[in-house]
Amino acid sequence: MIASDDKQLCPCRRSFSMLGAQDPYIEQSFDAARDWGEANNRPINLGEFGAYQKADMPSRVRWTQAVQEAAQARGMSSHYWEFEQGFGIWS
Repeated sequence: MIASDDKQLCPCRRSFSMLGAQDPYIEQSFDAARDWGEANNRPINLGEFGAYQKADMPSRVRWTQAVQEAAQARGMSSHYWEFEQGFGIWS
């Protein structure tokens, strides 16, 4: 969780309308994962991430792009979770 205006925010309840690659929550989370991997000499893989189909497509695209770019910028491998069902990006 992250703090904002002295309130704890659950990432699942955040509004992502202005989400971008520099989103502080994403940056801090990926920095922490990278730092742990480096400290423990372990590669980090972002496995099976995606954005659920009940969100609007522009938000899903922003989320997916921001997360993928954060992983790539830190040398992490990644795997998008799936293309045609609940997280699908096309039908």
